[in-house]
Amino acid sequence: MDWLAFAGSIIGGLIGGLFTYMGVTLTLRHEDQKKREEELKKVQDERPRLELVSFKTTKDSKTKKEADLNALFLDIKDVKIDKDKRIRFFYNENCLDSSNLVCIEYVLKNTGKTEIDYITLCSNYPKNTSLIELDNKDVYIKENFLNYAVGSNKRFVKSNDTVSIRIYYHKDEMITGMLSATIALYMRDINGRYWEQALFAPTKELENSRLVSFREYKDNCDTEIAIKCFRGEMYC
Repeated sequence: MDWLAFAGSIIGGLIGGLFTYMGVTLTLRHEDQKKREEELKKVQDERPRLELVSFKTTKDSKTKKEADLNALFLDIKDVKIDKDKRIRFFYNENCLDSSNLVCIEYVLKNTGKTEIDYITLCSNYPKNTSLIELDNKDVYIKENFLNYAVGSNKRFVKSNDTVSIRIYYHKDEMITGMLSATIALYMRDINGRYWEQALFAPTKELENSRLVSFREYKDNCDTEIAIKCFRGEMYC
């Protein structure tokens, strides 16, 4: 019966080793999880965060170059697909005349502990609006192009540094949201992480920053995806 005792000791050793292995694995996973949670908490505590310094409405479009970001928010009036399958977006052509525009000017301060690499504004209403760089309004309006994102000319916004943003509208078409923010303010920090703050333009309401994935940032600003939706090539 020595072989039974030998086999029993082998099996007992294997079972004991298995439980030891499982215990060590669970301990390591727990420690890794705890470490990730601590790192995430540190990231959240030190995240970049823009807070409002000043807010005003103006009809003066001559000083637009003083702002770090100048965007024109347009209402999509119509969408047509040409015979060559080119999709065209139509806007209020009165926006070509700067005297018909008003703007909301924001001065925002980075009150977080992490430096911002760059800032991008993106429309949250892809089915109804287009957000374009003000200096390129003639091209986008006359050529019927679609755009959702405008980047800031100012980069590397350090802690306690400010950035100025001007969002322009046709004076009779102030695009507002009912319960949701009209604009997503995206930031990439110097560590390569992406953050989003909901901006309820044309009001001064600005939510706190939240961590988002690069995929979310890219998809929300991607006009190619939207164009496929308008063409009915994909469900959105």
